Amino acid sequence: MILVVPILLIALAIPALCIWAAVDAASQPEWAFEAAGTSKTLWIVLPIAGFFACFVGVVAAIMWFTTYKPRVENAARGGSGYPPPVA
Repeated sequence: MILVVPILLIALAIPALCIWAAVDAASQPEWAFEAAGTSKTLWIVLPIAGFFACFVGVVAAIMWFTTYKPRVENAARGGSGYPPPVA
């Protein structure tokens, strides 16, 4: 019984993370993805489709939030598509 709760939480967290990443990517403007050198469609579809292929969706969601979202947001603010260097 002790292992049921953590397994249930993980089973609920994985789809939530994948859906969150896809919705977050969908909320960004298309031109910002192009300026960042990536595709909006890719970052909407990859987390959702990857969820059905083991933990590929989790990896895609982590990549979106840590690598590509900062690039897209920087491009949306008028930058080069890459976050500014840390001083």
